[in-house]
Amino acid sequence: MTDDADSGTVPSAFNRVVVIRHRPLHVIAREIERSWQFPTYRVRPFLLGMRNLDHITDSFGFQPGREIVRYFLMNAVDWKGPTAARVKAELGEIIGWKP
Repeated sequence: MTDDADSGTVPSAFNRVVVIRHRPLHVIAREIERSWQFPTYRVRPFLLGMRNLDHITDSFGFQPGREIVRYFLMNAVDWKGPTAARVKAELGEIIGWKP
């Protein structure tokens, strides 16, 4: 029997295996919070949402993870620098969004 944690996969509710292709959103949100000392009021709700998500297929409240990430990207124009560029590119790739 193989250990799914070592293979980068997780079992789903229907005994399918879902391949994880990106870092969990809560890990990305923590990196954003460490890098962006004073996030604007416009992005705070979306950071809160991402802190409570693993994947874009999850939901926080009634809002799908994909929308939370998209709204974060649309409102994070004030976050600048190399970390910001890298993380924004990663989030854009996760949701398949090219602004």
